[in-house]
Amino acid sequence: MADFTLSPLFNDPDWKRLPEPEVVGGFKFAQASRRNEWIVKLKFQQEGNTFYGTGFYLNIPEVTSNVIVTSGHNLINENGALSENIEILKPKGEPAEEISEVFIPESYKQDPTTRNIKNDYGVITTKRNKGADEAKGFGFSLKLGHEELRGRPLEVSGYRIESHPGRPATSSGHCVRSWQGQIEYEVITEKGLSGSPVYLPLKGHEVAIGIQ
Repeated sequence: MADFTLSPLFNDPDWKRLPEPEVVGGFKFAQASRRNEWIVKLKFQQEGNTFYGTGFYLNIPEVTSNVIVTSGHNLINENGALSENIEILKPKGEPAEEISEVFIPESYKQDPTTRNIKNDYGVITTKRNKGADEAKGFGFSLKLGHEELRGRPLEVSGYRIESHPGRPATSSGHCVRSWQGQIEYEVITEKGLSGSPVYLPLKGHEVAIGIQ
């Protein structure tokens, strides 16, 4: 079972401190190919029907498994039926990842509908390939949960139904408003992008702030 508890060595006092105003700027020498590796296409069955969605790796210190975040409704439908035969689709030639565990918060299991959108998330953990010496995925900053994000440029990257694994599509826009646990943004999305990362540049790097 994966342990998502951070070591005290990673306890940074800045996480609890309210953020100081800063200029976010843009991405600095961002490698789109690497970012595309962090975003995965999911295939799964719900009550006998096949669906597709998106998930993304989150870089969490000291976790020995790969952590993929996605939307909760990719893992359970509104009738409470759990998704089956979940696959992490890979470009041709890449080895498949073995899923270790699927986590859905109880707060979403109790009401897996559009009324409960703020709890609509889940986690898939997979075994890290041998030889991997570092976690991969989007960074995150807890202090951004306290920051005013309105007007900030945002990007959403994920998979349309016809998109090939390894080639996510990206839409950009701006944050309309933000409050604790949720953000509203003007970005063009479509079916299949559920579970995509919503991210912005912070100090030149891609930082995930939400789940589509």
